[in-house]
Amino acid sequence: MAKRNGVNDSSTIISAGTEIVGDLSFRGHLQIDGSVFGNLIADDRSKASVTVGDKGRVIGEISVPTVTVSGRITGDVHSCENLVIKASANIQGNMYCNIIEVASGAVLEGKMGNIYRGLPEECPAMPKKRTRPRDVVGFDFSTASKHQ
Repeated sequence: MAKRNGVNDSSTIISAGTEIVGDLSFRGHLQIDGSVFGNLIADDRSKASVTVGDKGRVIGEISVPTVTVSGRITGDVHSCENLVIKASANIQGNMYCNIIEVASGAVLEGKMGNIYRGLPEECPAMPKKRTRPRDVVGFDFSTASKHQ
């Protein structure tokens, strides 16, 4: 694992065709080209980032400092640093960020708010929603894959 300026510079890739069920807590960078059915969580003061690629899908809440979206998200997005929404993105959920960049053509369904503006110590903490096991028991993931 490489270190740059004393910070882990690690990457995790969820490749196309891979489905993850459950919450992911991580540091470094997370690239999602497959599907995640759960919440993505990173520490507010970390330099963590997530990229949801063109074919990537997340059904769950995202609380990560830097978020880049080209794929689909169903759930709220909390980004205390930067939220970058590409033209191919489709987000169904509320978006809360410090700085936002939206490309023409992106599909957004939800509220937007810049609640993370200002000095880091003055900003509210991002929520760290966790999935309870009973939330996924009996959920038909094969149906979710076909409809997303």
